[in-house]
Amino acid sequence: MPSGESRDDRGVLAIWHVLAPGRQAEFEDWYLHEHLPERMDIPGFLFGRRSEIVSGTPGSFITYVTESVQTLSSPAFLARLGAPTPWTTKAMAETVAGMNRVVCRRVARIGEFRGNASVTLRFPTGPDVSAMTSLMAELAKIPTVVTSELWRNTEPPTAGATASGAWKLDCCLVIDTQRVADAERLASDLGAKFPDAEAWVYRALYQAGHAAS
Repeated sequence: MPSGESRDDRGVLAIWHVLAPGRQAEFEDWYLHEHLPERMDIPGFLFGRRSEIVSGTPGSFITYVTESVQTLSSPAFLARLGAPTPWTTKAMAETVAGMNRVVCRRVARIGEFRGNASVTLRFPTGPDVSAMTSLMAELAKIPTVVTSELWRNTEPPTAGATASGAWKLDCCLVIDTQRVADAERLASDLGAKFPDAEAWVYRALYQAGHAAS
């Protein structure tokens, strides 16, 4: 097993969303001062991070890592979902133009840290997991790659789509790099290698919790 590899079945709540034009400052105020702290206060939530896309859409990428997939159907989490605060109701209605939200299981991870930039390689139909973990082992040899994770959708492939339009996600390979330029080069290479997948590059904005989770 490569150094730093884990198969711990962590839960991952992955969110890709687009902000309404001119409403980013309002969203940031709500997310930083209420929503992220609220989510991280739920038992079983270990880590949360928000990133912005370097170019193109979707505009933002939010990740929560939980102790297990079951955390994302726990009574504590469902209670929060079922009773949003007034600020949350307003922010979601007025600042978010479209969102895709997917509950995943983390099936493999190589690396122990988080990078400044991320590549998300989204597969609409599942690639071979053993082939993906072999690829992750090769990526770990690249000096600028910090860590890589493979997530598997636990829901129907089209689950999570909202106003931004239906889309399919079976697996997502997420690679953290030291710098944005490193991620852009990697996204170009992986996009050519996997033409059926969508490759996006994100820059980390802020995070909470234990980054090694």
